[in-house]
Amino acid sequence: MNRIKNFWPTLKSVENLIFSDKSLKIAIGVIFIARLCYVLFVIDPNSGQDAPSFNEDARKILDDGPITELKYAPWWPVGYSWFVAFWWNIFGVDSRMLGVAQTSLLLVAQIFAIKLVRYLVDKRSSQIFGYLILFNFALFSSSGQIMYEVPFASFLILGAYNLKELMMHSSWDYKKAALSGSSFGLAVLIHPSALAPAAALLLVAFWRIKLNRRLILQALLALTILLSGVFVQVARNSLAGDGTGFTVTAFGNAQLGMWGTNNPIESEKCSQIGRLTTNLNKGGMRWDSPVRQLCLYKVTIAEPSLLGEIFVFNSKRYWSPFVGILKGGGTWYHGLDWRRLVSPYGYKWWEGNTRLIDQTIGYGWMFGHLGLFLIGVINIGRRMQGPIISTRKTTMFLVIPIFATYITSLLTLGDTRHRMPSMIFYEIFVAIGFMVFSSTVLRFKSKRENTLRT
Repeated sequence: MNRIKNFWPTLKSVENLIFSDKSLKIAIGVIFIARLCYVLFVIDPNSGQDAPSFNEDARKILDDGPITELKYAPWWPVGYSWFVAFWWNIFGVDSRMLGVAQTSLLLVAQIFAIKLVRYLVDKRSSQIFGYLILFNFALFSSSGQIMYEVPFASFLILGAYNLKELMMHSSWDYKKAALSGSSFGLAVLIHPSALAPAAALLLVAFWRIKLNRRLILQALLALTILLSGVFVQVARNSLAGDGTGFTVTAFGNAQLGMWGTNNPIESEKCSQIGRLTTNLNKGGMRWDSPVRQLCLYKVTIAEPSLLGEIFVFNSKRYWSPFVGILKGGGTWYHGLDWRRLVSPYGYKWWEGNTRLIDQTIGYGWMFGHLGLFLIGVINIGRRMQGPIISTRKTTMFLVIPIFATYITSLLTLGDTRHRMPSMIFYEIFVAIGFMVFSSTVLRFKSKRENTLRT
């Protein structure tokens, strides 16, 4: 018992050392250098599923200008191809330097995310959260890939950070309104699915605050800049000869997400709704519209048994650590997949009986993280000081981006990489859940030790 008693102060001192601002700053620097080394010397930038498409379009933009006709836009949003071309125009067509730019942008976003959690929740939560997002393998490796998720996530966080005073104290200014709107607008420009979480964050920030003329004008400014992400893409599509429309991806992704699969004849009728793109080289693609989407959902709702199957199918794809349905044909970690270390010694990835290993790890990861996430959602109020309405509002503010992207994936195509943009918000609740869980375990051990002493 004396050994246990003497060991406890040592544990507390180690904990105080790790969870200090100085240690966190050192970790941020070390991890950033490690990411840069990974981006420069290890990662294959084209290992992302859609990377070759963005690569090809970005090269054409460099050669022919930003409004040129592209092979993949508007199926793949043009915003990320512009983002790639912007950095290539500065550094040359060097994917490593693009990775450096994305890694640096992610670093800035993570620092502001830690500041946001400290402002809205508390210091210890922000420190644990900081370590979680620094050592997150998906964020670690994906910043070097030619894929949209990292800049999407970074701009979403930067937009949310500039809303914090407005949300908590009804205090804002035109500079912060412009910064928040610009960050959200860039996220929407990079990918249309940013529209739902960005608009929801802005809406929650204005929820239950006393409006005046100045705040209304600031809100209109932020919202206008946010929506410019849509307007700019529509203008580009029109000038490039594709026709006046925003995107053509949602309907195709909904079909991939199993919507309408049990009734292909009716589903095909839905696909004929809407205007054709005017560019004849695009193979008769049609612009997405609410009527077109609702038609597909109506076909599926006519067979209620399919709804549950779609819910499970897309949920597993969204929350799983694997790209795919908890199988091991490749993970979002790509080159950083730990299984590569053991494959030379007889492990055959997911082939044969070893697939069970991948599924077990995948389900363990999924339910473990979801469990901590739910514990964090339930207990976040204990970490915050202030009135109940402030606690509820903060919880909504941090939860909504996660569920906005989740619902989007349910209605289109759930996939792990679609969770990437909201992963930083997700880890906030995992951090709080981890604190609550570890505190419960320590209290149980302490109670058990006291019982043994008596």
